[in-house]
Amino acid sequence: MGGGCQRGRMALRPTLPAYVETDPVAMNQMTVGLPDVVVGTSASDEELEIHVMLDSPRAACASCGVPARFKGWRSVVLRDRPFGARTSALYWHKRRWRCEDEDCGNGSWTEQDERNAHPRMKLTRRAAL
Repeated sequence: MGGGCQRGRMALRPTLPAYVETDPVAMNQMTVGLPDVVVGTSASDEELEIHVMLDSPRAACASCGVPARFKGWRSVVLRDRPFGARTSALYWHKRRWRCEDEDCGNGSWTEQDERNAHPRMKLTRRAAL
């Protein structure tokens, strides 16, 4: 019988298809669409906040290849597509790095990932479509 009925009685919960994801972390990753990020959410009546950060190892300097020193965090807020009746914002927590080689002219940098948004944009790629 369809709709979760068994022996003439209604089930308290519908039978879910085998492909439905129920793990909250996996659901967030599927929603954001980036497999190698750490994702968290919070919500108010008006807005859904999606918080992401890259799940990557210690960076190396692009100029000289020396392992970088972690320097801190920088958060960027990007407007995202609405989620139901709520507006949504993606809070991208970027790591700041500094080259450990004193002779290198690269200095410091903030990690980039153009899958979230184009550089210097205020919209996510999804919202810009």
